Amino acid sequence: NVVLAGKIERIEEKSKWDYYYLTDCTIRLSEKHMHCNDVIAYVSDDTYSIGQILVIEGTISYFDQAVNEGMFDARRFYQSQKIDFGIRADKVKAVHGKPDRYRCALRNLKSRMEAVLKHSIEDDGVLSAMLLGEKNGLDAEIKTLYQRAGISHILAISGLHVSLLGMGLYRLLRKKFHGTYPLSIGLTASFMVSYAVLSGNGVSVRRAVGMLLIYLLADLTGHAYDLLSALSAMILVLLWENPFLTGYSGFLFSVAAVFGIGIVSNILAEKDRQEDMGQDDWREGKSKKKEKSRKNRDGIWISLGIQLFTLPLVTACYYELPVYAMAVNAIVLLFVSWLLGISAVGTVLGLFILPLGKLLLAPCGWILSLYRFLCEKILSIPGAQYISGKPENAQIIGYYCLLTVVLFLAWKALRQSRRQEKPIRKGMCAVLLSGIVLSIGILLFPAKTQMEIDMLDVGQ
Repeated sequence: NVVLAGKIERIEEKSKWDYYYLTDCTIRLSEKHMHCNDVIAYVSDDTYSIGQILVIEGTISYFDQAVNEGMFDARRFYQSQKIDFGIRADKVKAVHGKPDRYRCALRNLKSRMEAVLKHSIEDDGVLSAMLLGEKNGLDAEIKTLYQRAGISHILAISGLHVSLLGMGLYRLLRKKFHGTYPLSIGLTASFMVSYAVLSGNGVSVRRAVGMLLIYLLADLTGHAYDLLSALSAMILVLLWENPFLTGYSGFLFSVAAVFGIGIVSNILAEKDRQEDMGQDDWREGKSKKKEKSRKNRDGIWISLGIQLFTLPLVTACYYELPVYAMAVNAIVLLFVSWLLGISAVGTVLGLFILPLGKLLLAPCGWILSLYRFLCEKILSIPGAQYISGKPENAQIIGYYCLLTVVLFLAWKALRQSRRQEKPIRKGMCAVLLSGIVLSIGILLFPAKTQMEIDMLDVGQ
């Protein structure tokens, strides 16, 4: 039993308790006062608001640790979020301070948008997760289906969402204000920061919004924007704030995916320079058909880069691989920009005119039905999932080291062939492909060669 004081950062409404996420916490135990990281307070009263300071008397409960491999380790997860423990409030002794009007307004707006989705579409839980970062209403069956098919990344607000919404708004404002950079950048930055707060301010959202702000700053000052440099800067900022993020799979997936995009994009840029060498029609503009074909090819290569860089994380977290994930993602990503755009516009209009919002959100239901049908059909194919088991750390390190060497050699070979004005040799292509296959083999090679007996907890 302790007395704890903390500032309300976020509120989640549950069936039995309200979860108050408290920050800047202080504990009083006997006559001692101690500071701690963030805390979750389980309170039966829902009359408190974000920004207020609660003084709670209650019982501390530590999060459960995993007693077996493969179990969800709640203690490790919450540690990665800088949350030390939970406290069940027996009594709220005092409330100090005024509500944070800005955050409270965003929370009310989020609740209203959730209500619009709930009254407009059957799969409202999927759209709430994709658009608002709210996963409480997400059907467990759908979540598992997307995960097994390899498209669960669309449920998390990340760089894809931020780039579509943020860059779309930025281009629209620049066109509206005839290229006025400071005003367009200021409005875009304000909107995206507010969107990050509204959607729960998750680490992937903060990373993506931070990279967008770096892009806007570069555009304002006339400097070049480099994806990998912006990512590295945000990694330093996030780890400075919370070093425990290295144990959070969401952070690792987010970083690995962007690294894959950045590195493969540089290789593709070198390939494009080689293809454009000696072609006079490039400066005057190629035909739209040829340019579209190039973008489609580049999209496939970037998707492959994301898969290669996140492959070890998938095996380490889920112990199995969706074999046809790349093919599924190629189809899913064709519609995801339309899905996000239509759902955003439909939800906002639904706040004012609900029937109009329902009408606009109807195509979103069709797209989500297509996603479900596609995932079910893909998973019905024999061998759709490969049970890999959890690789050893040495295997993961070996995989990334060899993959890095292979990609560096590919970039080097393309650069050299451009300088010599000769196409890349077929032998070098075979060597690079063999290197990728070998690296995957290192990762998936069974590490355990002797028999072992494992026992499960009842209820695991």
